[in-house]
Amino acid sequence: MSSNPGSAPTQQNAVVRFLKEKWLAIVLVIVVVVFIFQNTSTITISLLWWRLSSPLWVTLLAVLVVGALVGYLVRNRRHNNR
Repeated sequence: MSSNPGSAPTQQNAVVRFLKEKWLAIVLVIVVVVFIFQNTSTITISLLWWRLSSPLWVTLLAVLVVGALVGYLVRNRRHNNR
């Protein structure tokens, strides 16, 4: 038996609350990971005079990171302007 009988339900409630608040993000991360692992072929990206060859999953991961960073910066800028 636990010395603090109220601690187990509190921890369970915290987990349930976390899952309720973050379920969409969790599902999106799972979908992105599955998509990345299914697209492992090498691609070539051309932009003006640059050519970059890399596995598709690396390119997708880079785009995901850049998108998350831009979203974070835009959110912080809006929050600071208020």
